[in-house]
Formats: sequence, structure tokens, C-alpha cells
Amino acid sequence: MAVTYRPDDNRIKEINWLKDHLGISTTTKLIDYLVDQYRADQAKMSALQRDLYEARSKSESMEYAVSNFKEAFEELMEI
Repeated sequence: MAVTYRPDDNRIKEINWLKDHLGISTTTKLIDYLVDQYRADQAKMSALQRDLYEARSKSESMEYAVSNFKEAFEELMEI
């Protein structure tokens, strides 16, 4: 597949900086790397979102348990 891309000077500087920073020799290889990295990052983000959902669920369960404990303790202290 051939793609013609004509970036402005600032974008060329960014592309060259990325190539140097990542040790990638060509723009095509940089694009391939960035596409692969994007896919990997999306998979990591999905896993982190799932972990966050589970952690929030556990946190809510614990808050409910603590609230019930406090209520029971206060009732016990009134006796």
C-alpha cells in the first residue's frame, strides 16, 4: 500500500524526534510500531478499566459493610 503524506515542518520535526527517540530508522517502520503500540495500549486500557470496575465494586461492598457495622455498633452501645 502506498500512501502520500506531506506533513508540515513542525510535524516533520516531531516524526524525526520520535524516530530518533525510539531508534526507528524509517517513517514506515515508525507507523508500524505506533499502530502495534496503539493496539497494545488499548488492550492494557481495557484490562485496567476492568480492574478499576472490580475495585470500585469491592470498595462499594466494603463501604456498605462498614456502614452496617457502624449502625449495629451504635445500636449495641445504646443498650
